Amino acid sequence: MSWWPKQTSDAKHSFVKSAFVVAFLALVACKERPKLASADKVLVELRGPDGLVRLQVSHNGDNFGDERLAWYAGPEQGGNLQRLPGKAGTLSVDDTHLTLRRADNGDLAMTSNAHLRLSIDRRGDTLRIGNGDGFPLARVREEADVARMHGPGGELQASAKLEGDRIGVADRDGKSLGFVSGTTNPEQALMAFLPGLSPIEQALLLATPVPAIRAQKP
Repeated sequence: MSWWPKQTSDAKHSFVKSAFVVAFLALVACKERPKLASADKVLVELRGPDGLVRLQVSHNGDNFGDERLAWYAGPEQGGNLQRLPGKAGTLSVDDTHLTLRRADNGDLAMTSNAHLRLSIDRRGDTLRIGNGDGFPLARVREEADVARMHGPGGELQASAKLEGDRIGVADRDGKSLGFVSGTTNPEQALMAFLPGLSPIEQALLLATPVPAIRAQKP
């Protein structure tokens, strides 16, 4: 007869413990689940041809003057982004730490776990994008209000043009790839459409102004 109370106690303890674990995991999942920001906090946004949000970078907190931002690429993809001097940024996800830094001359370098991932350099009126090994990936140039991205072989990859309060981006055949709002710079919008980028890399590039055209020395 003595075993019954002990079994009941053990079962009760196990049930309470299991319930606590489930509740804790649910709480963690709820806290970490990314969500869209309200319209008044959105800094820059990328939407697909269907008008649905693909990527969003927003102000994080009530003080819009601070350097804390948030990014969202879906219910399971998102996090925080910290602004650096020069309006570049840094963020981490899983085992990867990404940083986008601006040099004194305005050029940008993206590193992944301290290894160079991308370089974005201004040469006259052209942006040159290279990979971590120094090989060219693309070049971007704006002419007559249209920015065009060409591959390393000179082939057209995409183009971007301001359309009202947003920028429309199309592939080389003129088919819509999406729309970017929150910036009026077609060159910056094209940065998010570089081949092979992850959503967090897109977020950093969309939130960072591209190197400006430097004044020519007399």
